Amino acid sequence: MKRRARDAIYVETALGRRRYLPEIRSREWGKRSSAEHMAINTPVQGLGADCLKLAMARLTVALKDRDDIRPILTVHDSLVFEVRDDRIEEATKIVLDCMQAPPPLKGLMPLVAEAAYGKRYGQLKE
Repeated sequence: MKRRARDAIYVETALGRRRYLPEIRSREWGKRSSAEHMAINTPVQGLGADCLKLAMARLTVALKDRDDIRPILTVHDSLVFEVRDDRIEEATKIVLDCMQAPPPLKGLMPLVAEAAYGKRYGQLKE
C-alpha cells in the first residue's frame, strides 16, 4: 500500500474515495512516516466512514416523514438518535436495517451494527 501510494500520491477506499498524500514522497522522515501510516489506514478506516455515510443517506430517506426518530449526533462510527420510549423497538429496526445494508461491493463480510438505548449517552444499555 505504501508503494502504491508513493507511485500514485493517493490511496483509495474500496468505494473509490481518494485521499491524496503528497507528503509520502517527502525527504523528511516525520512527514513521510505520517503519510505512510495514513496510506495503510485509509483504505480500511475510510471504507468504514464510507459505509457510515451510506447508512446516513439511507436513514435520511427512511426518516423523511418521521418526527418520532430524530438523529442528533455522530460519535466516531456511532449514530445517536432521540426517540420516544414507545418507539425504541421500531426505531432500532429502522436504524439497524439502514446501517447493515450492504455497500455496493461484492465479497465483503456482512455489516453488523449494534443498538443501545438509555436516557443518557453514558448510560446506554443493549
